[in-house]
Amino acid sequence: YMYLAVVDCTGHGVPGAFMSVLVSNALSYAVNEMGITDVAGILQMVDVQVREKLRGQSQNEVIQDGAEMILIQIDRETGELHAAGARRPLIYYRNGQRHEVPPTPRSIADDPELFKDTPFRGHKLTPQPGDMFFLFSDGYADQQSTIKRRMGKSRFYEILDEIHALPIAQQRAILEQRFKEWKGDLEQTDDVLVIGFRFTMPGSTVSL
Repeated sequence: YMYLAVVDCTGHGVPGAFMSVLVSNALSYAVNEMGITDVAGILQMVDVQVREKLRGQSQNEVIQDGAEMILIQIDRETGELHAAGARRPLIYYRNGQRHEVPPTPRSIADDPELFKDTPFRGHKLTPQPGDMFFLFSDGYADQQSTIKRRMGKSRFYEILDEIHALPIAQQRAILEQRFKEWKGDLEQTDDVLVIGFRFTMPGSTVSL
């Protein structure tokens, strides 16, 4: 299998870096040590591991840190794709139409008592040659403009609608250009990560 994930952790500076290390280690533990292959199961294990580490750090304090994530798994032989999200969706385009794989409406390290009836959910897709996939943090859509307005998900999706059929390098250039135009002279609001890849054929290399 090939795995790809976008993780957006809370906090800035040292707290944010600490959370990033916790999630990275938990992902490695779930996949490499526990051998979990079910994407929803991986998110569940990451959630458990991160909460345990945070509980050890904060003693009896209420845990307020967490992470949003979209995780995908691609079978290199069959091309079958499995996805699971913690408040982060997977967007893909097929024959010019946009599709959204919805995330589970909870974050990594959320209070388990509040979300005991909301288990992480996995989705199975059978990609077709030419399908274009996007994984992203919320940083692009959260960017403020000079008129003090967020770009928002709708405007971000409109850009993806416009560029998804273009060559990958051209897509990246347009995404960067539109972001700079929207931001203007303002500071960048948040970390920004957008990953796109086009599916070719099972067993071949995807274009990132």
